[in-house]
Amino acid sequence: MRRQMVMSNSKEFALYKQGKGSVQFPHDKPLPVSLIQKVVGFRVINMQ
Repeated sequence: MRRQMVMSNSKEFALYKQGKGSVQFPHDKPLPVSLIQKVVGFRVINMQ
C-alpha cells in the first residue's frame, strides 16, 4: 500500500491491521467496499 494512499485515508485504514504493502480485513465483518474502491482506483491511476 502506498504511503500517500494510506495517509489520505488514515481514519479508514486505522480500523484495520496493516502490514508492509497490505491491509487485513476481519473475517467476521463486511468488507469496506468504499475503501476497496478507493484503493483500486488509486492503483489504476498510478499504473498508467
